[in-house]
Amino acid sequence: MNGPFEIFINQRPHQVMPGQTVAAALAIHADGVTRIAPDGRRCTPVCGMGICQECRVEINGAGQQLACQTLCAPGMQIRQAGHDTAPATAQPWAGAAPLPAALAQRHYQVVVIGAGPGGQAAALHAARALLPHGGTVALVDDNPAPGGQVWRGALQDAQGDAAARQSWQALQQLPNLDWYPACKVVRAQAASQRAADRHSLLLQSAAHAPADPQARLGAGQALELQCEKLILASGACEQLLPFPGWTLQGVSGLGGLQALAKGGWPVAGKRIALAGSGPLLLAVAATLRARGAHIVFIAEQCGWRQLAGFAAGLLATPGKLAQALRLGWPALRENWRSASYVLAAHGDAQGRLQSITIQAGQARYQIACDYLACGFGLLPNTRLAHTLDCALHEGAVWVNALQNTSQAGIWCVGEACGVGGMDKARIEGRIAGLAAAGDLAGAGAPALQKERLRWQGFAARLAQAFALRPEVLQLAQDDTLICRCEAVPLAALRPHHEWKSAKMQRRCGMGACQGLVCGSALQALNWPGAGTIEAQCREPLAPCRVETLAQQS
Repeated sequence: MNGPFEIFINQRPHQVMPGQTVAAALAIHADGVTRIAPDGRRCTPVCGMGICQECRVEINGAGQQLACQTLCAPGMQIRQAGHDTAPATAQPWAGAAPLPAALAQRHYQVVVIGAGPGGQAAALHAARALLPHGGTVALVDDNPAPGGQVWRGALQDAQGDAAARQSWQALQQLPNLDWYPACKVVRAQAASQRAADRHSLLLQSAAHAPADPQARLGAGQALELQCEKLILASGACEQLLPFPGWTLQGVSGLGGLQALAKGGWPVAGKRIALAGSGPLLLAVAATLRARGAHIVFIAEQCGWRQLAGFAAGLLATPGKLAQALRLGWPALRENWRSASYVLAAHGDAQGRLQSITIQAGQARYQIACDYLACGFGLLPNTRLAHTLDCALHEGAVWVNALQNTSQAGIWCVGEACGVGGMDKARIEGRIAGLAAAGDLAGAGAPALQKERLRWQGFAARLAQAFALRPEVLQLAQDDTLICRCEAVPLAALRPHHEWKSAKMQRRCGMGACQGLVCGSALQALNWPGAGTIEAQCREPLAPCRVETLAQQS
């Protein structure tokens, strides 16, 4: 389908274009609000990738659906929170339902979780190496299209990254590779955990996954994958830090707004301020600028001395140096400032963003804007690895030179084992794919290992240069919400010095995101109980039907 089609928002018809997410449709045709928080706050998407859970809406009668990860489909019925419909009529109990049939299983030599640049590289090289021997590979991602966050939308955009199209075209030509889009891992067990010779993954596909002739699992279906080798390419989450006004409509994560814009969120002509730290600031500015946004301010919290040192280190990676120059030059003309950060965001009576206060060196500015995107770097997404009992080191998954984790038969690549960008992820994916396919000589080739070390050096310089300044960790006030899901302010957490106590008595971390936003924020803020915040790895790892769990049992 190439032309517009009709959907219904709160029972009213609207025209949308193919490729637009439900979140984008709500922003274009409604007020963008997805749900009403316990404190009455009107919520809009924040992370753009299904972590914050702020984008939950009702779709075709099913609640708790993620608007930012769901593509619009003809005839789709969307209901925002707060828009009541006729209540369902209670039905008398008809007795216990029969037990569901056993869940279907499929077996693969290698399964790759995550279809970003690193995951695609791993799947490509594993499938190529296994093809002569009859081996099979499965590639799984929770997004409806491949690419992860870096290559999101590249296949639909004629001006998108050529490397993304080339990578996906190469994968499509492999007859021994199966594609599982819009699928979340609900349960995972390593072979050692289940006393078996295969790893086990329970998948649940999205109820409203778009039709994809290449997909091996239909919308709303479940399946158990078993594999001999498993490669994790689970990427990273954005570090979100609380400050006064960070819950206003129009305030989102930095990468979150980029992801939303790539899904059709309207930014043309909008006044947008960007704040945070790291190269992502420049990349997001370029994405928004290309879509017609007016960038009114870019606040980089890092100082000139650190930036100069990082820039000098780019001589070791000429490609990154060229990219920095290409992205940085336009930003310098858009009120880019170093040693700058957002003190507070200000809204109107309806909770919509109106302006922000910026601290830039010794000066303060009041800047009017329609959107503020604020992010303070990336955090490795280690949930699945932790569930599989893979060892962690300094907040990332520990791996050796061949990308093996501490668990036999499990590899990890990309941001999950250390934030370092696309080039690092791709070389690590290539090494892991070859190793998982049994080509240890190829995986250990000196040229690949040298390239791996080069990009890991870049990752180390990145982390050192963009370390957060103390001021951005002290912005939250007593009335600033820390837990967005359950509306828990900082003052309510001060008496507590353990995560368990904060959860049980204040419900902090008990909402839909299960502490992924507030838990990481409290750790960054050095909350007294930060050391007691356990990894969020309880099953099910993602919302699923009870029937799915019963089928596997």
